[in-house]
Order: sequence, then structure tokens, then C-alpha cells
Amino acid sequence: MALTTLNVVPMADNRNGRIFIGTGQGDPLQSSYNVDSSEQFRLLERQLNLQAGSDENCISVNLKTFSSYGLEGHSPTVLQFRSEGNVEVPYGSSIQAQAIVEEWISMGFQVVNLPTGKTLTVRLSGIIDSPGSGVEVRFSGGDKTYSFGSGLFSKDLELSEGEYILTGAYNLNMVFPGADPLSSCPIIVHAKVEILGVR
Repeated sequence: MALTTLNVVPMADNRNGRIFIGTGQGDPLQSSYNVDSSEQFRLLERQLNLQAGSDENCISVNLKTFSSYGLEGHSPTVLQFRSEGNVEVPYGSSIQAQAIVEEWISMGFQVVNLPTGKTLTVRLSGIIDSPGSGVEVRFSGGDKTYSFGSGLFSKDLELSEGEYILTGAYNLNMVFPGADPLSSCPIIVHAKVEILGVR
């Protein structure tokens, strides 16, 4: 299932995420996903949800993720991912808890069979919307690495033959009642690589 006409083949796939709630009352709650060898390079869509407590002392943790490789129909989008992680606690809650949302998405491809002296032009774009730090999108390959930590980003790159990796990662770790519930707005990370042409 190689994109031979677009000079790109999938190369690496490491996608995993986890959510966790610990309240000190019984065993912690946790849920996770991980791409195994049978799922490599396939479209992935997951939604993980946990909830503990009740009424004003309720806490919920959520992870919604989507990622795909452009393996069908010679799509100009080589790969893309979108992730949203969130911790929700009612304002004024006195719950004692630890809540974690974390995800690591690493997707790679190889540029092959370029004409002599030509490069593959791609556009790396996306958005990072986060109330704090610790969120990163990184694109690396050859002798260069590009990192983004917040806001909108878009960059056109000239790729020679070789291996390239797009990574998105974050870890939201909140301990209550010390953490401010008003700061627990969603983390949103979105990135994609699109082919513009051989030049």
C-alpha cells in the first residue's frame, strides 16, 4: 500500500495514550490504547473516558484522538493526527484526586525515488491550543528538526530522499484540590503533512 506515485512510503508507527484517575478510595481508574503490529499505518480513532465521585465532587478525564496515514487514493496528505485531552472538575469541588491525560503520537514516512537533483515539497501545519506548557509537535529528518509549542504553525519544507518523523506529545497531570479547576480547559493538538509537489 505504498504511495509510490507520490514518492512516499510509511515507515514508523508509535501511537499510544492513557488516562488515569486516583482518588485514594479504592483502586485507581485507568484506560489506555496502543497501536500493535496488526494495526500499523491504519486509521485510528479512539475515545477514552473515566469518571469518579459524584455531584460537586465529580471528576472526569477524557482523551479523544484521531490519526491516519494517506494510504488510499494517492491523497496529498501523507499523515495527520488530532488529539484532545481534558480534565473536568466542578468549580468549588473539594475532591482529593490525581488526574492524568497523556499521549504520544509518532508517525513516520520515507521519501524515495526522487528524480536526480529534485526534492519533495511538503507543508507541515497545525495548531497547539493548551492552557500550559509541556505540549510539543516536532518534525525531524535528515539533519534538521522543527519544534512547535503553541499556537498556529505552517511551514513549507524541501525534503530529500530519507526518513522523516512527525511527533506530537503531551502530559497533563493535575492534583486536586490544589489545582485550579478553571485551568483544566482542553489541550488540543493537530498536525498534518501535505505534499505540494516534486521540485
